[in-house]
Amino acid sequence: MSHPTQVLFTGSLISFAQGFAQELIKQGYRPHAATHQLRLVAHLSRWLDARRMDAEDITPAVLNKFLAVRRAQGYTLWLSPQALMPFLDYLRSHGLMMSSPKVGGPSDELLTRYGRYLLHQRGLAESSTREYVKLVRPFVANRRLPFPRTTSSPARQSTSSRRSLRTSPARMPRRTSSISIAKSRRPA
Repeated sequence: MSHPTQVLFTGSLISFAQGFAQELIKQGYRPHAATHQLRLVAHLSRWLDARRMDAEDITPAVLNKFLAVRRAQGYTLWLSPQALMPFLDYLRSHGLMMSSPKVGGPSDELLTRYGRYLLHQRGLAESSTREYVKLVRPFVANRRLPFPRTTSSPARQSTSSRRSLRTSPARMPRRTSSISIAKSRRPA
């Protein structure tokens, strides 16, 4: 069985290797899973180093190029932007990346927002949040999003649009007035 300390790590990200390995173990990654994460980051490190780049040069475009190279080289695992998220989160926690890079499309943005909602507003643990996002990903993938991101919530938008479809009381027929007229015409 492999262990995180056995991963050969060279390149421009070598200074993050030990701290990232410790962070993975602290977050509950099993040694085998942590080893796979470290191998992915070691590959990214070598790839960046070959292009004379370092952690500060990581952008969505750079990550997309790296993942395309992995696919072209025949790798079959850890080919999505999601695979790099634990390391990118680690870099953000050390102040190297100020915002979450958008390496995917609108569905990835929606999943990121959903993850933040679960984490910050619902109070779920990071591991639970990752699992929920992973479970929802197939549902969201390849679907056209029904609404654009706005300042008001979609629920409020649909409620206000339903209100506009209702008939106002002024436009409703006045059946009650005809009944009262009929009562006033009683024979004497």
